[in-house]
Amino acid sequence: MSASVPTRTGGVARTPGPSRPGPHLRHERAALREGAVRVAGMDEVGRGSLAGPVSVGVVVVDATTRTAPRGVADSKLLTPAARRALLPALGRWGLARAVGHASAAEIDALGIVAALRLAGTRALVAATAVSGPVDLVILDGSHDWLTPPADLFSAADPPADEAPPPAATGPRASVPTLLPALLPAPVALPVPDPVPDPGTRPVPASVPPVAPGLPAGFVVPRVRMRVKADRSCASVAAASVLAKCERDALMVALAPDHPAYRWEDNKGYAAPEHVDALRRLGPSPWHRRSWRLPGLPHDDGSGPGPDVAVPDGLVGASVTPGLLDDGLLDDELVDDGLLDGDLLPDEEPSDGRAAWGMMGA
Repeated sequence: MSASVPTRTGGVARTPGPSRPGPHLRHERAALREGAVRVAGMDEVGRGSLAGPVSVGVVVVDATTRTAPRGVADSKLLTPAARRALLPALGRWGLARAVGHASAAEIDALGIVAALRLAGTRALVAATAVSGPVDLVILDGSHDWLTPPADLFSAADPPADEAPPPAATGPRASVPTLLPALLPAPVALPVPDPVPDPGTRPVPASVPPVAPGLPAGFVVPRVRMRVKADRSCASVAAASVLAKCERDALMVALAPDHPAYRWEDNKGYAAPEHVDALRRLGPSPWHRRSWRLPGLPHDDGSGPGPDVAVPDGLVGASVTPGLLDDGLLDDELVDDGLLDGDLLPDEEPSDGRAAWGMMGA
């Protein structure tokens, strides 16, 4: 709300009211006061994409972490240029940061929730190798996709708006949550294969199981859910920006091999040109074959289709920043289509925020 103040000439001037607060560290610092030594903010991107990996970013903070770099916000509220501009500062902020990925083949084999868990655990393993163990993870939303199902109710925090049990003093001990619960059994990935002709599906050969290189017995920290955490928690907002930038860059890197789908523009989401190419050409090796892809008849249940062998960049985790060094973020990373459900403006406001957007899955 604006306020009225008198001027020297006797008139009345209107002063702007308080700006809408951006993400902050109050929730993270509250957890640190409760006894946590390190807190991680995590967010996912790519859940609703038709092609490419699902990616999870993580940023670890502690009591020494200063206020987030200016401009940090939920990635869906920022233009591509604003997200890119934040990368150098985010690469210096917090104790550690990483992005984990799960491929389309893993999504088909495991389902989207288990694939999110896999990508998130990969990110945590990479980040905690630098920062040390994390005591609490703050996740955006109301559904805990990170905690394996067997321990979901025993390990989860109460909702953020509920007070902790009266007897609680200091951090609550987490129930051991072991990584093997991520996968019900080893899953074989197919080897690289050329884009098949529409309607054909070569029989894949087996390669090493999903989730290579993850340490046995890794304990998933306890999780605290917070609705719209990417709008209020600086660590979660920063994680969303890192994950969005890295996943977008991966899709841009894949686009030249499959130009008809226009991934350099739509990043694998259901933009009209992407759906039209699916209708004309069928799915590529990077599409999520177990999904009801628009423009195609639904699969008859015969199982996932061929997917490329998953390179480290798509199923592993990277300790960011690495995109600038790899040359993946450049002037070509311009998104004029549907971006994680966003509808971006034609012109970028001076503060780098998108003028308006539509939230998507």
